[in-house]
Amino acid sequence: MALVALLLAAASLGAAEQPEPADTKPAVAIVPITGVITDVTHDFIVGSVKDARAKGAEVIVFELDTPGGLVSSAMKICQYIKNLDERTVAWVNPNAYSAGSMIAVACNEIVMAKFSSIGDSAPIMVGPGGVQEIGETERAKQESPILKEFRESAELNGYPKALVEGMVRLGPAIYWIENPATGEKAFVKETELGFYGLEPADIVDKTDKPAEPNASGWRMIRKVHEASELVTLGRKEAIEYGFASRVVNDYGELAEHLGVSEDAIVQYQPTWSERLAAVLSNPVFRGLLLIIILIAGYMELQTPGLGVAGAAALIGLALFLGGPMVAGLASVFDVALVIAGILLLAIELFVIPGFGFMGVAGLLCMFTGIVMSFVGPEPGRPLVPQLPYSLKQLETGVLVVLTSGVISVIIIAVLARFLGTLPLINKLILSTEQQAGGGRAVVSAGVGGTGEPVTDLSVGETGVALGDLRPSGKAEFHQRVYDVNTAGGWIGTGAEVRVAEVTGSRIVVEEV
Repeated sequence: MALVALLLAAASLGAAEQPEPADTKPAVAIVPITGVITDVTHDFIVGSVKDARAKGAEVIVFELDTPGGLVSSAMKICQYIKNLDERTVAWVNPNAYSAGSMIAVACNEIVMAKFSSIGDSAPIMVGPGGVQEIGETERAKQESPILKEFRESAELNGYPKALVEGMVRLGPAIYWIENPATGEKAFVKETELGFYGLEPADIVDKTDKPAEPNASGWRMIRKVHEASELVTLGRKEAIEYGFASRVVNDYGELAEHLGVSEDAIVQYQPTWSERLAAVLSNPVFRGLLLIIILIAGYMELQTPGLGVAGAAALIGLALFLGGPMVAGLASVFDVALVIAGILLLAIELFVIPGFGFMGVAGLLCMFTGIVMSFVGPEPGRPLVPQLPYSLKQLETGVLVVLTSGVISVIIIAVLARFLGTLPLINKLILSTEQQAGGGRAVVSAGVGGTGEPVTDLSVGETGVALGDLRPSGKAEFHQRVYDVNTAGGWIGTGAEVRVAEVTGSRIVVEEV
């Protein structure tokens, strides 16, 4: 089922792609950066820019509409952009937050759509009481590589350092000052005002005439940012502060700004494989895939041998973990945790009777590995995610896993009651009507059969397993077939079994 859906998605994405003519000679290449920034985004950017450069593009425009993403991927993208010889322009259309603002600052120039914003890239920690302060050591470890990247880009491209630092961390208030004699303007932190002979009290209300320059020739324009907030700039502020150069709403305005015709602009689109990787990393798709995996795994336990259900579960698991690994979300450690969890559960089901330490440890390993496969790496590799977007990913992972688990349990409960009577599905399990010795018809009862309480079996009676009990299956007692469960072990076909418990329609057996 998962494989069929995947192939259909791949076919539709491939059909939607429209390759550019081989003789296209763009003066301007637009490379969109949308959605979550991952390693797939990095690969798409590198491939698109390489093609545009080969065709003679002189300007590379990165059209940004992203809530952020993996800091590790964004830092690779920034380093790549800053090493380009071509002119680079970040077009914020409409938002570039977190890792998106980091990429924008890496470009030579920023232009913004009419209703747009940029900023908010700080590492935070969330606890039971909401947003909490990170310890100085942990904060410095998290902020250091991010601040270094922002500062380097700001110095290279001429953006105000105080503003870009304010996007990353809470700190002193920021003031806008100027020197009327030289026309120089600057953004400085409150702690730096003394170097210019100024202090916070020098602020003059906007309705009054501008303040007079001090002895050093500097005067206060106004306070532009509070210490308790992260810097997030709208279009108006970004242009007023010189952070962005102009408003650009469409291709026509972009062409006018760059001094080219619209015909000279070529927009790149992700290939079908890149879109497919994005689909496989999508939380909604992964949630549906997890439901399929859990249901298919349950059905496999109800059928002898490795069948269609088992194959579907294995393929689904490969897709569930493979897509995020390609995108840079899941790590080898996450996959190892999931595999370890499966092995521990298998030992609990088929080797050790009951449900104890192995089962609990297996479930914890699987849960942790699956949830963490939604969270990308961070600078410094902290044990607990701390960056804003990482915390959102962690929350998404927990929500997806719990929601998929609840839905799967409901569906499995329905299957457990009607598995033997549902069309198509009943062909995957042992038939509810068989021929016993002497040609006598044998009718299934109990779980998976009629669902009625069992009244004709008692504890201690013996019978024969008609298939592998792993731990569920069918056994014959007195020429009648019953759906049974073991106490936790795996009983092979033909083994003699004894009734250990009868509760309603549930029959628990053990090997004699």
